[in-house]
Amino acid sequence: MPVIKKENQVMKKERVPLHKRRILSVEKRPGFVRRIVNETLGAIEAYEAAGWTLVRKSSADLSDNSTSKASHMSDNILRMVVNRDPMAPCATAVVMEIPEEFYDADQVAKAQLIDAKENNKLDTLQPGQGVADYGTIKRE
Repeated sequence: MPVIKKENQVMKKERVPLHKRRILSVEKRPGFVRRIVNETLGAIEAYEAAGWTLVRKSSADLSDNSTSKASHMSDNILRMVVNRDPMAPCATAVVMEIPEEFYDADQVAKAQLIDAKENNKLDTLQPGQGVADYGTIKRE
């Protein structure tokens, strides 16, 4: 545990367990799903192409004050610093949202794609290949 010395006094720095720290998150908006998206090359454009929109400062509340300082940029888009390492280049992120019905439809489509890939793998397995050489596989 780090020890802080202060003029003939020894003070222990308070330890904060990981499960008690405040996780970076944003206030929920009814009917929408929100995500924090790093501002990396092409990331925001990919989200916008999928129907996500940028959240404006006036419609979001950040819960982790230590890691998420909203900028005061003229574009009114909510931006935050997402890294704490002073030696690393500054990394920023934006908050994006999509209507819940679009998000749910995307999740169903993603699950169907995964199911199709898994079924295709099961269909192509032959005895003696990995998991198919013991036990049984029951498909309904």
